[in-house]
Amino acid sequence: MNKSSGFWGIPLKVAFGYVVLLAVSAFAVVTAGTFREDLYHRINEFTIQMPALRDRGADLYLFADLFLRQAGRELDLSLSGFAPDASALLARHPWPGNLRELKNVVRRAALLTQSGVVDRQHLEQAMNAMTVPPQDISATVAAPSVAPATTPIAPLHDAGTEAEQIRHALQATNGNKSLAARMLGIDRKTLYNKLERYGISV
Repeated sequence: MNKSSGFWGIPLKVAFGYVVLLAVSAFAVVTAGTFREDLYHRINEFTIQMPALRDRGADLYLFADLFLRQAGRELDLSLSGFAPDASALLARHPWPGNLRELKNVVRRAALLTQSGVVDRQHLEQAMNAMTVPPQDISATVAAPSVAPATTPIAPLHDAGTEAEQIRHALQATNGNKSLAARMLGIDRKTLYNKLERYGISV
């Protein structure tokens, strides 16, 4: 308990606690000498072990459905769920990025579906777009021999290739500028400015 001055100088009693989140074993880093042992004992009053997403069983589907509903609300999309082959892929993926990775993959897949149902192809494209190095994504987008419908869309990052990325995003979304802007990681105004700059008509 600490005392601090409140309104009109009346002392207030304030109690606070803290939660420490670690992505690695605290004991392991203490043993390795990279974390102070006295600090470890200070914060280690109570420990909760959180299993990785890949070890949470059916919880994975609950989170995936939650993130899909959120994507539908935030992106104004009509989404009904995952196809069976997509659900199977969700279960097989190791999810090293845990919930953050799952949320990003589901959001990208939601932008790719035209029917409202996320299938395996949509998930694979969303996963590839997050795991392929940026230079490889740029090369893939620029390659004329790759069909637009099956090539991942990456956010704009290279001025030298962004015109091709914009064209590819517009093709993948059938000319929907709002969806294309979201897939490219920019707002609609920025997209319109770039369309005018590169002389791209839709």
